[in-house]
Amino acid sequence: MGVDDIGGWAADPWREHRERVAEVLGRARSGVVAGFGTAAAVHGLPLPGSPPGRVELIVPRSGGGRRTEGRRVRPLPLDDDEITVVDGLAVTTVARTVFDLAATGDRVAALVVADHALRHGWCSLDDVEACLGRHPGRHGRSGVSFVLTHADGRSRSPATTVSRYVMWRHGSLPRPDLSPTVRGFFDDEVGAADFGWDGGRVLGVVDDGPSAAGLLSDEAAVELDQLGVRVIRWSDRELDAPQRLLGRLHEALDRRVPRSW
Repeated sequence: MGVDDIGGWAADPWREHRERVAEVLGRARSGVVAGFGTAAAVHGLPLPGSPPGRVELIVPRSGGGRRTEGRRVRPLPLDDDEITVVDGLAVTTVARTVFDLAATGDRVAALVVADHALRHGWCSLDDVEACLGRHPGRHGRSGVSFVLTHADGRSRSPATTVSRYVMWRHGSLPRPDLSPTVRGFFDDEVGAADFGWDGGRVLGVVDDGPSAAGLLSDEAAVELDQLGVRVIRWSDRELDAPQRLLGRLHEALDRRVPRSW
């Protein structure tokens, strides 16, 4: 999955996949657990794009992996405390799921899952790093290091996480403040934004659904405009082709802020 596959955060498309997981695990031998994107689906973690085409499984031993029409089995070292049970299904823990997704090199998916898990307290970065310590020979360490460096539980939604990734990957933009509190004429709190730059003089809001309604109202935006604050809004759909968005942000920042991530 990549940045171009970020649409559709609802859980409904994943329901059928979770039902297939129960069927496949019910026929599997002892010790087989759901992992990777399938584990994310079972935990209720958001992933960009569509569910995996196959149920993704882990067998805790060495050897070659195999695929069939309905499943993919990967033999990987797996400690007992990296396995949990959700709704009767044996799956990797949230931390191990983040670790595995990061190790595949899909930075967008891994970052979305990690941010969501951190925001809801389902695991910590220390938990993910512990997986790295247990499996020092695992391929994909650079992807895990990326997630450990950039994951942040202050991201409000998957679209805000992908926005942050796009800024880092394509935009040469300064590192934003996340979830800044926005103050009006009387230094009172008038709302919140997803991103803030230049001491709060430029704000970014992702209009990605009902949860964004609690950020900045139209009245607050008018007040901020009178204070000289620029509010840039964008939808999650704009992230598929982000160059126009990045141009708007560059123009608003007027390139006055040092670039450093």
